[in-house]
Order: sequence, then structure tokens, then C-alpha cells
Amino acid sequence: MKRFSHPPSLILYFLSRLPVVLVYLAGLCAPGRAQDLEARSDSLKNYMMGCLQTLTKLEASHQGVLDSSYVYLVYAIEHQKSWTLLVADSSGYYSYTRAAQADRFVKNSLFFDNGLCEIVQAGHLVKLDKPKVSQVGDIKLRGYYQLNKTGKELYEQLIAWEGYGHPPGFWQKLGEGLAWPFEKVLNLDKVKNLKKTVDTQQKTLEDQKKALETAQKELEALQKQMEEMNKPQKNAACSNARCRLAGGAISPG
Repeated sequence: MKRFSHPPSLILYFLSRLPVVLVYLAGLCAPGRAQDLEARSDSLKNYMMGCLQTLTKLEASHQGVLDSSYVYLVYAIEHQKSWTLLVADSSGYYSYTRAAQADRFVKNSLFFDNGLCEIVQAGHLVKLDKPKVSQVGDIKLRGYYQLNKTGKELYEQLIAWEGYGHPPGFWQKLGEGLAWPFEKVLNLDKVKNLKKTVDTQQKTLEDQKKALETAQKELEALQKQMEEMNKPQKNAACSNARCRLAGGAISPG
């Protein structure tokens, strides 16, 4: 089965998230930025919590309890006989996918989970008007979700990126020559501007690092000069024979 190695919309999605990661890493390396680390970490946590809050506002397909205290919610998404189970609990969210021709669920990557959450937050899920009780694996679902047109396109690129393949005819319908099908959805200009900002910040950080290294070398050179200057001063203080014989312990008189 043919696999499209670099789905364009996912590349744009990755670039849109790249500033968050790079700026966070820059904060780890930049001198005098330790006070910002906690704020940056909180920003990433807030993004995760925002996705989680969006999920909890939707009607769950299944609710489970483990060990009488661990509660989790399952949101089932069906698309052309492939199933994705998006699980939300107190720690965050994660997902499993069973491709159309597969016989088991596979845990998805964090990249897939975040992409799927973007689809959810953008409102591309469609709840069936007449919920059905379905058995998917060992889980009994009380209704499930499908995707609108834009959601289907993004979802199919996610599963292609993850390595599940894609339904026959999808890329034919997409078109061989259509290089950027989601430019309006992901706002390419905004992504380019964000990347340009990150590049500028990264260059500034590199310049600051070079300046710090130069200043450190100058300080080391200055320390050596001071040591050299102190040596003749010590000899001058013990210039006469009486002082030298006493090893400098007796003041010349």
C-alpha cells in the first residue's frame, strides 16, 4: 500500500507547533532565563489541559472505572471502517487506532494525539443523530463520532503519517498536483511568520551565547594579567638581602 511520506498539512501543523518547542528549549539554554522555565512549562500544560477540557464537554462514547477510583472517558471516531479511541483521564489524553484491515488497536504517537485534538477543538467531529450501541474490541460504545469533510481530510493524513496507510482512492481524489490543500485551514502566512520569529529568536540566542563566550575568554585573560602583575610586586617588596634571607618575614630596615 502506497504511503505519502510527508503530508503537507501535517508539516504545516508541525511548523505551527515548532515555535512553542523551540522557544521553550531556548529558555533552557539562555543565561538569566531560569525564572521563565516554570512559566514556559505551565504554558505547555495549559495547551494540554485546553484539549482535555474540550473533550470533556463532548458526550463520551464509553465511561470506565478501574480500581474503583480511576475514571476514564472514551471518545470513539469511526471513518471508513477504521476506529480511533481517544481516551481522556485526569492525567491527559491518548489514543489508539485500529486500521480498516487490522485486527488490533495500536497506541498512537503524541504527534498523532495532538493532531487529533486539533481536529476535535476545531469542531470537525459529528455526533450521530441516532446513537448506536457498538462493540469495538472489548469496549461497548454508546454512540460514536464521525468527521465532517475537513475533518476527514486531516484525519486521513494523520493515519497516513502514522503509518496505517489510507483508504483506496483518497490520494487520487486529493490530486497529484495539489501541493498545499489546507493553506486556508492552517493559515500558511501565519505559520511562515511564526517560523521567521523563531529563527530570529534563535539567532539572537546564538549571538548572546557567542558574546558570553567572548566575555569569559576576556575575563580569563585579565585574570592571567593580574597574576603576572602581582609576581614582580612581591619580589620588589623583598629587594634587599636582609629581607630575602628572612624569606620576607622581616621588614627591611
